[in-house]
Amino acid sequence: MKTAEEKKRLKTPYAFSKEDTLSVKAIAVMLMLIHHLFTFPEKFAEGVGYTSMHVMSDGQNVEQLLGNFSKLCVALFMLLSGYGIYKSYMLKEQPVGNKTLSSIVIKRIKNVYIKYWQIIVVFGIIGLLIGSEKISHAPVDWVKNLIGIDTTFNDESWFLTMYVIVVCLFPFVVRWFARKHSNPWTDMVWLLIFNTLVITALSRYIGSTEFMSDFNGTYFWSKFQVALVMLPMFMGGCIMAKYDMIENLRNCF
Repeated sequence: MKTAEEKKRLKTPYAFSKEDTLSVKAIAVMLMLIHHLFTFPEKFAEGVGYTSMHVMSDGQNVEQLLGNFSKLCVALFMLLSGYGIYKSYMLKEQPVGNKTLSSIVIKRIKNVYIKYWQIIVVFGIIGLLIGSEKISHAPVDWVKNLIGIDTTFNDESWFLTMYVIVVCLFPFVVRWFARKHSNPWTDMVWLLIFNTLVITALSRYIGSTEFMSDFNGTYFWSKFQVALVMLPMFMGGCIMAKYDMIENLRNCF
C-alpha cells in the first residue's frame, strides 16, 4: 500500500529541480576527477603510477579509455549551465527586457567568480607558503589569475574564461529562441548546423585564410574559438529548459 505522501508525489507533475541539477553536477565532478587522473599520466609525480585492471588489444588500458570518455564532464557542465540560466530567465516576469537579461548574466558571472576567488586565494596562499613554483609573488600575475585572463596558478582554470564568454552570449541566445518559427525540431537542426560550422568550416577558414592569419594567433581568438565550441552544449541545455524536455521524458515513464 502506498502512503499518502507517495500518492501525493505521484500526482505532482515531475520537475527537474535544483537538487536534481546538483546530483548531475556531482556525477560531472566525478567524471572530471577520473578524466584528470587517468588521461594525463605525465602529471604523475616521479615514481607514482598504477597497475591497470585490463589492457586491451590495441595497448590502451581501460583506465585511459574511461578517462577519455570522462571528458564528457565539460559538456555536462555547459548543458546544466544552459538549462539553469534559461529556467531562471523563464521564471522572470514577461516581457523580459535587456536590463533583466543583463542582470541575469551579471548575477551568474558574479557567483562563479566568488567561488573561483575562494579557491584561488586559499590555494594561492598555500602555494606561497610551501614555495610552489607555479605561484608568483608579482601583483600583476595575481591580478591576471584573479580575473581569469591568465591561468598560470592553475592550468585547469581555463574553463572560467570560456564560461564567462558563453554566459555573456546568453542574451543573443534568447533573441535567437524568440524568432518567429522557433520550435524543438528546427532549433535542434539549426543548432547541429551551427555546431558543424564552428568545428569544421570556421576553424578551417580562420586557420587557412591569409586575411585572417593574424587574427588566428591572437589571445582573443584562442579563447573565443573554444567558447564557440562550447556554445552549442550550452544552447542544448537552453532547448531542454525551454521545451521542458526532461519533464516530458520523465512523465512518459
